[in-house]
Amino acid sequence: MIMKVLHLNTTESSGSAISARRLSEQLIADGIDSKMLVLDKFLESKPWIIGYNEGNKSKLSKLTYIIQRNLIPSYYQLLYSPNKHFSSLYSMFDITKHPAYLEADIIHFHFIADFVDLPSFVKKNNKPIVWTIHDFNPISGGLHLPSDIKDNTRLGNLIKKNFNKKLKAYSNVENIALVAPSEYLRNEAEKSGIFGSKPVNLIHNGLDLNKFRPYPVNISREILNLPDNGRKKILFIADDLSLSNKGAEEFQKIYYLLGDTYDFIIAGKRSNVSGIEGDNIQNLGYIYSEELLPILYSAVDICLLLSKYETFSLVALESIACSTPVFAYDSHGPKEIILNDYNGYLFQFGEVNQICEAVEEYLNNEVKHQDFRKNCRKSAEKFDIRAIANYYNAIYNDIYK
Repeated sequence: MIMKVLHLNTTESSGSAISARRLSEQLIADGIDSKMLVLDKFLESKPWIIGYNEGNKSKLSKLTYIIQRNLIPSYYQLLYSPNKHFSSLYSMFDITKHPAYLEADIIHFHFIADFVDLPSFVKKNNKPIVWTIHDFNPISGGLHLPSDIKDNTRLGNLIKKNFNKKLKAYSNVENIALVAPSEYLRNEAEKSGIFGSKPVNLIHNGLDLNKFRPYPVNISREILNLPDNGRKKILFIADDLSLSNKGAEEFQKIYYLLGDTYDFIIAGKRSNVSGIEGDNIQNLGYIYSEELLPILYSAVDICLLLSKYETFSLVALESIACSTPVFAYDSHGPKEIILNDYNGYLFQFGEVNQICEAVEEYLNNEVKHQDFRKNCRKSAEKFDIRAIANYYNAIYNDIYK
């Protein structure tokens, strides 16, 4: 009998969705029946990625979906946390009635905020659960970033009430395996006490090193239509650059300090948020194609990761797999990928001058440049998706028994 695994993620294009998709693809290659159910499906993606409302073409069903999708999130966001990323533990969707759920043997949670109604789900569900915790929402009273959790005076009692409700809901789940993609998040999950004495496994996010590999620089730049002007090229990339956590303001400072010496490439959703224009800056928008991403990383000399908090960092992993060093803030998760002065550099948040000095020193040192490129690829080997899928497969087999 082939085991059937269903991955649940609210969206299909976030960092957690990308991690889930890559894992699912490898599981399928390994002979496991793996599907993914998402609430927000906008792309013409893989046939095994199922939109929750897919197939419902009537105007009434579309209107019902829009109301269900937005009513609870909008209520809490507007009333309680206009300046913070907050998600309730409630939703208007009943996952347990969906055909994809009914045929699955194992339910694998990823980012499920605003999708899975936790109180009702734990009462109805009778299937084993694996939960990969991608951010702080599952282990907090509803907030997603640790900075918001520290500054929670605006939400006050709601956070405490939600935390206690989650505590009660989790205590009713017996057959569950917990996973964190970084040592940092595993420690935070265990420290929260929300899962009681249940252990949290450490399994890093992975990627296919046959896809994410270095390509010839000249060909990569030609494909992306980047100027062949002899200047070094610096990439600033994030999933959504409008999010305050992703460092658009920090990038502005770095751009103005480094001046016209280098070319800058910006990539990500709402990548015009920086408001920077110039002859030496190119805005590529969001790169949807996984085939194009390694081309992008291969076309540049360094990658900037300026987030204040990252629980892992797919950007850092993708970049080093393509032999491109990463200059990043020491935002917890990336330190498990970036080794200082080996495959990149780590800085304390706000150390803009230090970043600029390190960038200029590195880009003018050809020996270090070649050494770092080799080190990057070597560092990426432990994140091979085939090994990551084997770890998960062992968990699936154990929890299924």
